[in-house]
Amino acid sequence: MSTIDRYILGRVVWKTGAILAVGLLILMSERLLRLFDLFSGPDDVVRYLGRMLVLLMPHYIGIVLPAAFFFAVLLTFSRLSKEQELSALLASGTSVPRLTKPVGLLAMGMACLAVVLLGYAQPHARYAYRSIKHNLAQTSLGLAVKEGSFLQIDGLTFFAEASLDQGNRVRLARIFVLDSENGQDQRLTTAREGELIPAGVAGDPVLRLDDGLRLDFEPDGSMSMVDFEEFRWPLARSPISDYRARGGDPRELTFPELFAASVDPPSYLTPAEISAELNSRLIIIVSTLVLAVLAVAMGVGRGWRQRDLSAFIGLVLLIVYNESLEFGESLVKRDQAPAWLALWVPFLLLTTATILAYREAAFRLPAGRTSFSNRLIDRITAWRQAWLQAARRRA
Repeated sequence: MSTIDRYILGRVVWKTGAILAVGLLILMSERLLRLFDLFSGPDDVVRYLGRMLVLLMPHYIGIVLPAAFFFAVLLTFSRLSKEQELSALLASGTSVPRLTKPVGLLAMGMACLAVVLLGYAQPHARYAYRSIKHNLAQTSLGLAVKEGSFLQIDGLTFFAEASLDQGNRVRLARIFVLDSENGQDQRLTTAREGELIPAGVAGDPVLRLDDGLRLDFEPDGSMSMVDFEEFRWPLARSPISDYRARGGDPRELTFPELFAASVDPPSYLTPAEISAELNSRLIIIVSTLVLAVLAVAMGVGRGWRQRDLSAFIGLVLLIVYNESLEFGESLVKRDQAPAWLALWVPFLLLTTATILAYREAAFRLPAGRTSFSNRLIDRITAWRQAWLQAARRRA
C-alpha cells in the first residue's frame, strides 16, 4: 500500500468514525429517553438498559454507516480538491481511478460488514430486543399506571386517566379496558375507579374495577351489556421464554432463512413481504459501493466554491434515495408493484448517474472545464444569490 493510499484511507476512516459516532449518539439518545418509559424501577434499569442498548447497535449502525461512509469520502476528496492537493497529485501522473482504488477497497469492506449486519446481526438483535421489551411490558406496573397514556399487552388495551401510588398498590380513576385477545371477540370495560394489585409469590397482577360497565361484542354483530359493582381481572404475565419464536416478522430472518422462505414461504408470511425484505437488504449492500464512487465523482474537479452546499446536495441526494427505497419497499410489501420496478429501478438510476458523473470527472474533464457536480453547485449558488439580491431590493 502506497503513501497516498494510506493518506486517503486514514482521512476516510477517521471521518467515517467521527460521523458514525455522532449519528449513533443522536439516535441512541433519542431511543434512551423512550426506553426509560419501559422501566418501572431502578432494578429494571440496571438489569435491562445496557442489554437493550447493545441490541439496538446493529440496527442503528446499519442506518448510519452508509451515510457516514458517503460523507467521509465526499468531504475527503472535496478537501483534497479545495487545498490543491488533488491538482498536485494529478500533475504528478496519479489518475483519479488510481485515487479511487483505496476507496473502492474500503467500500468492499463496508459492503461485507453490511452483509454481516443486515443478514445476521440485525435479525437476531431485533428479536432479542423485542423479547426483552415484551417481558418488561408484561411485568412492569409502571407502564400500566402512567397517567394519560395507553398500554397494549397481548391484545389488552388499558388506559387510566389518573393514578395514585399507595406503596404496594396503585389506585386508579376513570379506567378504560379493551380486550381483543383472540382477534375476534371484543370486550369493552369501563369503571369509575379501581385498584391495581401487584402479583404475589406465584400469582399474577390483578386489576380490580369498581362501579363499571362491560360490553361484549360478538363476531355476528350482537352485543351484551353488564353492570357490576366489583370486577377482578387477572392480568396474565408471559415470561420471556414464552415469547413467540423468531421469524414472525421478516425483519427477524437471516439471509439464508430469507432465501429459503422466498422459495417456500411460511403460512404466516406473504411472498410479497419476503421479497420486499430480501431485495431491500440487497440494495442497501450494493448501494454502499455505488455511493462511494458517487462521492468521489462529486469531490474531484476544481475545488468547491461552496463546500457546505456540496454537503447539502449530498444530504438531499441520500434523503431522496432513501425515501424512494422506503416507498418502493412499502409497495412491494402490499404486492402493488414488483421488486425489480419499485426497488431496483431507483438503484439502477442512481448507478447510471454515478457512472456518468464519474466518467466525466475522471476521464473527460479537459483543462478549464468543471465537472457536472461543480456546474450544478455554480447554478444553485447563482440562483441563491439572485434570490437574495431580489429579496433585498424588495425590502
